[in-house]
Amino acid sequence: MLRFGCFFILFFLVKMAGVAQVSGKAVVDSTHMLIGDQMRLRIELSAPKDAVLEPLNLAVVAADSVFEILAESKWDTLGTSGDKLRLQKNLLFIAWDSGYHRLPAIPIGYKLGGRTDTFFTRDIPIQVDLPKVDTALADIKPILTEPVKLQDFIWYIVGLALLALAIVLVLVLRTRKKNVVLPPPPVVQLLPHELALQQLDALAQQQMWQSGAVKGYHSALTHIVRGYLENRYGIQALEQTTDEILEQLRKRDFDLALAQKLGDVLQTADLVKFAKAQPTAEFHEQAMVYARAFILETKPAEIQLHEALNTATTRANNGDSPEIFKVQTPFELAGFWPRFFARLIDLLTIFILIILSATAIGILSVALDIDLPKIWVYLTYAVVAWAYSALLEYRNGKTLGKLICNIEVVDVQGNQISFGKSCIRTLSKFLLSETLLWIGFLLFFFDKNHRQTLHDKIAGTLVIKRQPKQLAVFQNPSAITKENVQ
Repeated sequence: MLRFGCFFILFFLVKMAGVAQVSGKAVVDSTHMLIGDQMRLRIELSAPKDAVLEPLNLAVVAADSVFEILAESKWDTLGTSGDKLRLQKNLLFIAWDSGYHRLPAIPIGYKLGGRTDTFFTRDIPIQVDLPKVDTALADIKPILTEPVKLQDFIWYIVGLALLALAIVLVLVLRTRKKNVVLPPPPVVQLLPHELALQQLDALAQQQMWQSGAVKGYHSALTHIVRGYLENRYGIQALEQTTDEILEQLRKRDFDLALAQKLGDVLQTADLVKFAKAQPTAEFHEQAMVYARAFILETKPAEIQLHEALNTATTRANNGDSPEIFKVQTPFELAGFWPRFFARLIDLLTIFILIILSATAIGILSVALDIDLPKIWVYLTYAVVAWAYSALLEYRNGKTLGKLICNIEVVDVQGNQISFGKSCIRTLSKFLLSETLLWIGFLLFFFDKNHRQTLHDKIAGTLVIKRQPKQLAVFQNPSAITKENVQ
């Protein structure tokens, strides 16, 4: 009875150990293959969930057989069965010799319960055959034609791109100015009113009185005003009292209203600094306004007139000119031959661009296997010709031909033309001046004042030799007053 009990316990332990082990099998798609063919080996495992599989040692396959493992997939979980996982891995192998061979067993290492063990698949017999040789002579097949692809034209495209880049570089090098080392700019000496206004702006940004520094705010404000008086009129205002400053201004026939406002600001500031007075918040802002107005009103008369002239010049350039001003533009109109040769160069350039566009359209049509309608092709050519003239003249007033001939397109005031004017000029040139047997260009000889062609008159443009600077000059110098130039 004791022997039977020991045998039962031993059988139970072996059974439990077998349950906890890794088991599996290896299966191939077929047991026959040709030399050089590839075949799949599928490994299926049943392993406990806490088992850790180690990487496969596939070197034993190449070392002991004519087979070679080409690829290996990851372990794929197929499902669970109780406390075990069902796993699968695929191996791709090839045979390099014919005959009857055995695919070696593959070791699969794993760790389970703190110990390391190995499971071996069974070896698999495989018949590797040589391919059958067909001794019959086959008919000669025609030459295969390769379909046309975009890659076949890539070197032509690269060559054209390099040619275009070379042309651009030549133009850039011809028009680029040499780098000149300029001396350092001189130190700008601000005028008294400019310095004082800058200091007032800086004081306003500090917001001193808003943060409670009332005394410091008024000290800084009066210091700026006193410094301005000292720089503007030569009065020792920084060392004098308020009464002494006002007395000095009265001796200079100073405007009494301005002097009174200035005196109020300075005297109130003295009360704040020395008597600790507390003026209202409105006075702090008003003091800044009075100080700024005082400085602006006491600028030198020639400075005020100069600023008024600058304003009038700007208005004159914008077409809003006072009657005493008249815009004079020193235009140097382009002659016939520069415009003629510039147009020939532009026509040649447009022809080259159209050829490149046609090449690109042909390549795309072949590559995409589409047949574009002719109307789209002609429309593409028209867009290329329009964009060349309209965009270049809008950006800098010059096409390639005008750049070479040193001429440019401007409006009647000598300014850069707008995009709308550029489009109108280009379309009227193509549709009218050139379509009508170039008759539109003959107007150049009949317009002796502006030398405008038909499309120039339609768009309101001129062709000149250089871009002039506009000057505003007096038409009636005796009529100049402060009121009529502001």
